[in-house]
Amino acid sequence: MIFIPTPKLVVDCFTYNRNAFELFPIDHAVKFFPNWWKHMPKESEKQGFIPVSTMKRCAGIHDTYKNGIILPLWTDLAMRFENSKWDFQFADNQTIITPHSPEQWKYYADPVRFTHIKIESPWALYTRKPINWMYMKPMWNLPIDTPLNIVSGMLNFRYQHGTHINMFLPVRPMKEIILAGQPMAHMIPQSEKEIVLKHHYVTEEEYLHKYAGRMVHSFVRGYQRAVAIRKGMKCPFHF
Repeated sequence: MIFIPTPKLVVDCFTYNRNAFELFPIDHAVKFFPNWWKHMPKESEKQGFIPVSTMKRCAGIHDTYKNGIILPLWTDLAMRFENSKWDFQFADNQTIITPHSPEQWKYYADPVRFTHIKIESPWALYTRKPINWMYMKPMWNLPIDTPLNIVSGMLNFRYQHGTHINMFLPVRPMKEIILAGQPMAHMIPQSEKEIVLKHHYVTEEEYLHKYAGRMVHSFVRGYQRAVAIRKGMKCPFHF
């Protein structure tokens, strides 16, 4: 009998943040079923003699959590909008927030009604294969009325390694505290291979210079041009 090993999708996860590494690592999504889901019965009250299934039997939700990985928040975050000003405070006094200016997104959202922030994640991911990953809001892990409009997108950890959390917040008086461990992003690969996570704790210097660095060589479309060059295209402007 010839044994053929099942192909794996190895994801190397690098961080210099001790909280993230030891307490709140990136992990398989199946470990993040929300509490409301765990407490929900599989069937509601019967209609006559016919049992009625609840969301607990929804195959779409089941399969969502059986696939991909989740990035949890690694420190408490307090947010406040008061007197026309935003204040943000992280419990670790280390994590930072950077915004994109309205000039970059005003055609999508009204800058009078919304603001953009980017929570800089301490995790850098790398895969040897150029597989696309869907980066999306972990909807079922957040309250339905959450003000956190986390944006979705497609990532490829062969060519770029950041996992920053981009979101839009409504401009209105609010106070919000997000606790460490809260799922912030669900990443699902376009692959059926089993995901193998390897976590690496590195120095901040090594992280910044080796893993989190971004090749800045262009004013615009730098990522697309870098991918084209790595793929060996004859012209980096051919898209």
